[in-house]
Amino acid sequence: MQAGMLFESIYAPRSGVNIVQLVISLSENLDLTAFERAWQLLAKRHTILRTRFLWEDLDEPVQQVQPSAPVPFRIQTSAVEDYLEDDRRRGFDLSMAPLMRVAVFPQGPASYLVIWTFHHILIDVRALTVLLGDLLGLLLDDLHQVLDGWRRLRPSHQGAQERQSRTRDQECPAHLALSSPIGFTRGAARVSA
Repeated sequence: MQAGMLFESIYAPRSGVNIVQLVISLSENLDLTAFERAWQLLAKRHTILRTRFLWEDLDEPVQQVQPSAPVPFRIQTSAVEDYLEDDRRRGFDLSMAPLMRVAVFPQGPASYLVIWTFHHILIDVRALTVLLGDLLGLLLDDLHQVLDGWRRLRPSHQGAQERQSRTRDQECPAHLALSSPIGFTRGAARVSA
């Protein structure tokens, strides 16, 4: 199956074939620095996200894992639909890792669209669920570190602790809510969180 995807991508590089765009809607405040850090850590943890393909002057194509492959991460202000079409047609040079990129579209206060574009040659549905779970874990780890730091800064006397306990939800610097499962629509998966 990978050989067929490699062949299709080499001979029709701008066709959008085998390019997957996962569109995630986030309705929360988003720490973009922590969000980008999570994507970079995800690529460090999973060799498949640092994989490229070599085929020129070889008897058979080979996969090669790079020691590092920074994930292209951009904040976008263009129209989302235009971006989706251009991004899909842009495709990937399969000889250059990573074969993925992330774009974040601020939609208003505490509202974002995240587009994760990747080549299907690397990630199938099973791998996608593992990677998304790990990304969520990285984000939660970062959130826990922020909350631990916030807790250490709280005054230690009893009265202040009781007041903070009553108002914790109002003062907490981050809030995470997850809702609907993955749904697929015309070439792009859409997830709401």
